[in-house]
Amino acid sequence: MKDKVDEVERNERLYIEIWFAEMSTSNMKRSSAVFRLKKNYKKLDSEDYAHNLRVYFGCVNSVNTVTLSDFSYILTGLNAACSNAAPTQLKTSYQSLNSRKIQY
Repeated sequence: MKDKVDEVERNERLYIEIWFAEMSTSNMKRSSAVFRLKKNYKKLDSEDYAHNLRVYFGCVNSVNTVTLSDFSYILTGLNAACSNAAPTQLKTSYQSLNSRKIQY
């Protein structure tokens, strides 16, 4: 039973990490398959989210200059992500997930 709960929490945490990575990226298109959150209206498995995060963090592109436009694009995405989600839901999810250590 505990393993099932841990897996559910892990999946939720990875889902949120992918979601915020999508909204804060400056070097990848937001429509990239790396940022896929669901398939056939169901959340992906934790392994899929973890793989996508490894791919995302593995794509290191050196950017010499970040323009104000780039920064504005990122902030707009994060603002939209936070305003479209139920703020209490995100806050509750982060509090419950951060209260436990989850190993990947």
